[in-house]
Amino acid sequence: MKRQNQYILQHPASSVGVDVARVRLSTLSDGTIIEAINTYKKQQARLARYPRAISPKTKYRRNWKKANVDVTKLHPKIGNIRSDCLHKTRTTITIRQNDAMVCLESSQPYAQAMNI
Repeated sequence: MKRQNQYILQHPASSVGVDVARVRLSTLSDGTIIEAINTYKKQQARLARYPRAISPKTKYRRNWKKANVDVTKLHPKIGNIRSDCLHKTRTTITIRQNDAMVCLESSQPYAQAMNI
């Protein structure tokens, strides 16, 4: 007779609910508010300046290519900053709520904002 793995479900000592919103990154059920870092506003000057630096240059010349590389590097940098913030937030929630159950809302805030 084979013995199957049996998992004993235990109720965690504490639990926290995470409410995702458009205004803030998230709000925890204990009242803690986690603000989103606004990387777009911080990098907006560069996003405007770098393409303007490309326009007076002759296309496909060395200086045009160098200026184009700056624009190409900036967009992934903004994305990496955002994902880093999400990873740090997720880690903070799980470490703070040691061995706890973390529940996320399943609704889509974008659809709620558009009244879909």
